[in-house]
Amino acid sequence: PVWLAPEQVRVLPLSDDQLDYADEVLTALRNAEVRATVDKKQGKLNGKVKNAQLDKVPYMLIIGKQEQENGQVAVRHRLEGMKGECSLEDFIAQLKQEELDKKTVEMEVSD
Repeated sequence: PVWLAPEQVRVLPLSDDQLDYADEVLTALRNAEVRATVDKKQGKLNGKVKNAQLDKVPYMLIIGKQEQENGQVAVRHRLEGMKGECSLEDFIAQLKQEELDKKTVEMEVSD
């Protein structure tokens, strides 16, 4: 579950051109107390997604030229696949709500 994962989000820039924006996204995530990293390795997106899947990272934020220009992120869930594009603020709000919902469910079950 996302609230338990050591790495909740991995940011996947498509090319070196998006590294600066990826770092901005990472800073915003960390400021929101989200455990996140950026995959800065050279390579194709499929390989980066596969590595994140194997590492069981719940969310991947894919950043290409279009996302950078629009100030958005493309969200991929580890189990559910592509979720679409949204603003970073909306993604963080949804992630925080998911964390809260899971913790609430966990507490209700344990009582």
